[in-house]
Amino acid sequence: MTTAGPTSEMHWSRWGDPAEAGPLPESAFALVDAFLGTSETPSVAPEDVRLSEPLADELVAELAEIVGSEHVLLDHETRLHRTRGKSTPDLLKLRHGDGLDSPDAVVRPGTHDEVAAVIAWGVRRHVALVPFGGGTSVVGGLAA
Repeated sequence: MTTAGPTSEMHWSRWGDPAEAGPLPESAFALVDAFLGTSETPSVAPEDVRLSEPLADELVAELAEIVGSEHVLLDHETRLHRTRGKSTPDLLKLRHGDGLDSPDAVVRPGTHDEVAAVIAWGVRRHVALVPFGGGTSVVGGLAA
């Protein structure tokens, strides 16, 4: 499960805002190809990424009592956008369709007291809580 702020404009399977995307210059592509080799490896569609099972209904209900049901999110897109970070291994797994270590739920507490209550709930229920900020996690901080 992750706790998260507002949805960012970051693409689900690569760095940056999709509205600012552009093609890799031919000279850069040639340089990468010369040193590493390249091949076309299109990503799977976001809806085809396999995610873990969502949080059990009983636990979702308990969280909803703390933060309100509208702040406990289980939908595919929200969970996908908080699966892993933006390190190369993370991105390659997601692009291939492997999101099996996705958060079971995304919880958005709105106050200090709600944050404290969610943490206390996680301790009581033995549920890993992973804070989610910008989502880069290039050092693996999003792994529970």
